[in-house]
Amino acid sequence: MPEQELRQENQTAVTISDSMDLSFLYFRYDRKMVKVMLNDIQYIESLKDYVRINTTKGPVITKYAITSLEAVLPSLSFIRVHRSYLVSLDKIDSYTQDEISIANIIMPIGKMYRMQVLGILTQSNS
Repeated sequence: MPEQELRQENQTAVTISDSMDLSFLYFRYDRKMVKVMLNDIQYIESLKDYVRINTTKGPVITKYAITSLEAVLPSLSFIRVHRSYLVSLDKIDSYTQDEISIANIIMPIGKMYRMQVLGILTQSNS
């Protein structure tokens, strides 16, 4: 399938779920459209032109830009912590000034994102 069609198909999936209550998104994975519940997403990792959406049920790899997903996902539930990582706030197990841990996976907090991330995390503690 040409790249343009694939991007269009993924965008359509995002648009369809966005018009609902945005509790899930559909992504092309393994030659089919797979439903991903937003509350199952632990974190999203950028892999150049692809993203790996790590969920509690396993990873989904799809051709999508992390910035496009960041724009669609609810900002109260997901935060960009690094140019390569977008995380679910309620799935964070622990954090320091430099890194975040989710399900025993350590992700760096990028210098550009540090103040915003730490501000949100410390605000949620109070």
